[in-house]
Amino acid sequence: MEYNYKEFVKNINKIINNHKIFFFYGENSYYMLETINLVISKLKNAVKEIIYSWEIDVEDIIKMVPTMNLFTQTVVIVVRYFNTTKKSFKEQIVDFLKLYNGENFLFLLYEEKIFAKEKTEPSLSFFFANCVAVDFPNLTKQEIITEFIPKKIDFELTEQAKELLCEYVNNDLWLLLNEIEKLRYFITDKKVVSEEDVIKCCSEYEFSEIQQLVNGIVNNDVKQNFDLLNKLISNKVNEIQILTYIYKYFRKNFIFKKIPLQKVYRIMKEIQTTDVKLKTISTNKRDILLNCILKLTQIYNES
Repeated sequence: MEYNYKEFVKNINKIINNHKIFFFYGENSYYMLETINLVISKLKNAVKEIIYSWEIDVEDIIKMVPTMNLFTQTVVIVVRYFNTTKKSFKEQIVDFLKLYNGENFLFLLYEEKIFAKEKTEPSLSFFFANCVAVDFPNLTKQEIITEFIPKKIDFELTEQAKELLCEYVNNDLWLLLNEIEKLRYFITDKKVVSEEDVIKCCSEYEFSEIQQLVNGIVNNDVKQNFDLLNKLISNKVNEIQILTYIYKYFRKNFIFKKIPLQKVYRIMKEIQTTDVKLKTISTNKRDILLNCILKLTQIYNES
């Protein structure tokens, strides 16, 4: 049984009442996770466990998704980056799923585009034949402008501003949300946000020091970054601006370069944690950002 994600959402109540194993595939990981949250909202007393393919083996999954529901809670297991697992891992999952008839839910997230010819390959054909398979393609620019952005903003954006935002983030939904949050943070006194506002807040900053800061993270130059951060702060560059630039750099490099996913996850988690701290703690913001930069440098340069 195979769906486009919009069809899946439309029929979600019927589907989750009749099925427990799901195979989500495609490049749009944002809507994969959103849809899983929607599934959980339909369930009573459910708990979600997100696990990463490099952290577990099949035995761990079997323990987390028992064939008998011994507790009142429904367990929703989400295996991210299933596309990175070895052939032997996929074969072991297949053996388990042939026997599984429990009440808990298992979502396998294959976060890459799958072409028609690949669906017949032995390592994937089982999931298309025996699971609810849901395609999550990237949104088109027009879909982002007409469907996605209106749901994520509580202010008005001109059409030109929406177009420019999509151009700046190359239609990446995670980056787009980051830019929307930045607009909300910096433009608090405007009901209508224009193209000029987007240029001011979301274009690449004209500070060579910020690019040097990123280079220092990549090249493990701690002393340089300490000096650069002090210089940027003394020049009244906001900590949120600096962190957002760093986030944008790494997010784009995750897409266009093959940084190991373990590092991706740890870097993104560190940036997100720091983002929350900078927006909720009123003092010592420089130290908060410095600690983040030191941690990112350590993570990125670990062998």
